Amino acid sequence: MRTAKHETMRSQNASVLFQCLREFGPLTRHELQEKTGLSWGAVSSIVSDFLAMGLLTEKPMQLCHPGRTPFALDINQQSNLLIGMDLHAQGLSCVVTDMRARTIVSSRENIENFCRTGLLEQAARMIEEAILASGVEASKFIGIGVAVQGTVDTANGISLHSPHLPEWNDVPVCEFFQNRLHLPCVLVHDTNAMVLAEKWSGKARSARNLVFIRLDMGLGMSLVVDNSIYTGADGGAGEFGHMVVNPDGPKCTCGNYGCMEAYASGRTILQRAREGKKMGLCDLPLTLNEENKDLQMIARAAREGSAFEKGLFETMGMYLGVGIANLIIMLNPEIVVIGGDLTAYSDLFLDNVRKVLFHNVWNGSRIQIELSSLGTDAAAVGATLMLAEQVLSDGIARQMGGLLRPIGNREDAQEQ
Repeated sequence: MRTAKHETMRSQNASVLFQCLREFGPLTRHELQEKTGLSWGAVSSIVSDFLAMGLLTEKPMQLCHPGRTPFALDINQQSNLLIGMDLHAQGLSCVVTDMRARTIVSSRENIENFCRTGLLEQAARMIEEAILASGVEASKFIGIGVAVQGTVDTANGISLHSPHLPEWNDVPVCEFFQNRLHLPCVLVHDTNAMVLAEKWSGKARSARNLVFIRLDMGLGMSLVVDNSIYTGADGGAGEFGHMVVNPDGPKCTCGNYGCMEAYASGRTILQRAREGKKMGLCDLPLTLNEENKDLQMIARAAREGSAFEKGLFETMGMYLGVGIANLIIMLNPEIVVIGGDLTAYSDLFLDNVRKVLFHNVWNGSRIQIELSSLGTDAAAVGATLMLAEQVLSDGIARQMGGLLRPIGNREDAQEQ
């Protein structure tokens, strides 16, 4: 008869083994034993249970020499899938991933209706379509991770405020998705989701102290200290875009004056281009209501050598460099990673960022500034990683008795 202590140890061993496969798989049983330090008996027993539960798959490996064929174990891509959604003012991104954050389905749409009900319904439809596109039945999905901008109450799944979304205050995001789709849901700040993705498979895998900056129409930040995301006393840390750099500066979308975002963001470039058009400095046929299209037009003119448009990006790079320099002086990170849609135009502003660092930080020439290579799905993938972390922290299939369920099962979600 197994004791409670034995079951607890077995659950802990199962979590260690599963996490090892997430990070380093595919692996043979012998490789798992070497990496985890577990006994051969423990590895064999847990792997057998995981295979029976459908958590893992195994395939024979090709050998270059005679001998017994080893089998490589990997996370099953047809079971225990996760959905990630990035609710962002510039569009919605949805992904389906496995527990190793490998993307199976990816989609992106412009927002059709900015009222909160319309936006949430569009996101729910995208999720339903992604589940169908995966070819995996809905019962094999663990849950949904949602990344949002602004102020977030992660514990209660509520988006408290987003300055770039109208009518977006105290939105019970997780409650909506749980009731609408009957799947558990977790909520995460968008830049925290992106830094998780960066730590998992991006430029900052080995860094324990880093700054991640999301640069698009707005400006956000996430801070990792000693390998953990720093969220502050009540989850409000990282509002880099709303650090005041000039009290007499232009009005920001948050209502304050002289914020970093009012000097370094895509929306600032658009605003100054429109002002320049009124003054006769810019002759581009700006649409005034299609932000991405206008930004592409301005960038094209800058690359073709137009002094006014080129200056918009260079000025943004200068202010961004000043902000990053202050972060480096205060926080001493190993690396600063810049992600977000505006990295597509990094050739127009990144040199100015580096020049400011060289002249304003004593070791500026040695500061590692990198552009994220993860693309537009980074926040959505990061949201699935947050969900996966909750799964793992809750134990792998408690008592080895069923599918992974990090925050209640599907029946729990229906009752909420």
